[in-house]
Amino acid sequence: MSHWIKLFSDGTEEKGSDTLIRRGKASWSKGRLASMIGTVLYFVGMTVKLEGTGPYWQKDIATSSYNLPPRRIARQIGRKIHEEDIGWALLNNSGPGIFTIRIAKEKPSLNTTRITKAHIGNYLVVTITTQKDIAITVEKKFHV
Repeated sequence: MSHWIKLFSDGTEEKGSDTLIRRGKASWSKGRLASMIGTVLYFVGMTVKLEGTGPYWQKDIATSSYNLPPRRIARQIGRKIHEEDIGWALLNNSGPGIFTIRIAKEKPSLNTTRITKAHIGNYLVVTITTQKDIAITVEKKFHV
């Protein structure tokens, strides 16, 4: 079962599992958004943690065809980019299928996404697909 967890500066958490969302007992947009310091996204057995100054947003990517209901093909989390984020965003593997997004000030030798001054105000977005691929991108209009 996939879910997200919002992490707050006062040490509390808010969880939104697929079951809670379907029952109307959890909602990213209707839940608490102030004072977030991080979020964890769990999807298709992969876990990604994104930390730092918010605001944060979460959304799903779905596909549909003429006769079939929509099918989720990816989940995303993102947070607004600030000046302290200038550098390189990279996936730090903390265990099997468990990753934390880190910001390095000097370019590491790993595959990274560059964050420049021009990106301030955009969103740093992490996407997990149903094929268990994880991508880090910078998006202008992520929070809609």
